[in-house]
Amino acid sequence: MKSIKRIIAFALILCMVLSLCACKSSEARAVEQQIKNLGEITLDSEQAIKEAEDAYNALSSEDQASVKNYDVLEQAESRYMVISLEKEIDEIGEVTLESETAISELVDAYEKMTEDEQASVSNYEKLEGAVEELTALQIADWCNDAYYKLSSSAEFYMDDYTIPMLIILALNGTGDLSDEEAAIQIDSLRMPWMIRGAEVGSTRVSDTQELIDKVLEKDPDNECAKLLGEMREKVLTYQELAESLYDYYVPDDWDVVYDDYTDNYPDLDARVSEAMPTA
Repeated sequence: MKSIKRIIAFALILCMVLSLCACKSSEARAVEQQIKNLGEITLDSEQAIKEAEDAYNALSSEDQASVKNYDVLEQAESRYMVISLEKEIDEIGEVTLESETAISELVDAYEKMTEDEQASVSNYEKLEGAVEELTALQIADWCNDAYYKLSSSAEFYMDDYTIPMLIILALNGTGDLSDEEAAIQIDSLRMPWMIRGAEVGSTRVSDTQELIDKVLEKDPDNECAKLLGEMREKVLTYQELAESLYDYYVPDDWDVVYDDYTDNYPDLDARVSEAMPTA
């Protein structure tokens, strides 16, 4: 009796197995085999993974549900993503300012990974190092650019225009320079202002705030950027004085601005130069 029951139970199990097999389509079984054939994932596995994924996506929802090793395909995709990123990190090479796009793309790719995938990237420290090198280069470039724009603007406003203009007006006021002679010399100063004044004021000086902000975004405690901010405020004051003189108006506090440029500005310029980062 027991032997008959065993036979019946075995038959029922066999029927269930055969029934399950019969429910799985040939397409689903083919996809399972494709996934099984992936084997060890290497950099050469991209096409095989893509073909397996495409084949799986082409299945009906019922067939997809019957693919029992789909998790293996997901793991293969994840592994390929990791080793591909590792290869690109190894190929970074010398970091320059031109490396920004490539490094940013690698960082974006890393940040889109899951925590487990990120933990699997064996050379992430190299990417971190590249980011640090790039940041140092950018900060040095931005600081140098801002310094050039501010220092050249200060020179233009004060040495090339304001101081000569004040001298002419002073000599004209004392009678050492006739009105006609003063007018000729003033016109000679106003001409380069008309050519360069707008460019210096609207481009060089205004651009420096963006450069300073970029540095402080990367390094909030950057001493050079803070000093450049002080320098920018001074240059804006020099610009205001120069513009007033261009309109034939001499403000009462012109001597305060002049003294600041001759007495205080050189010290600030030296401090900026000393704090200038190198990369």
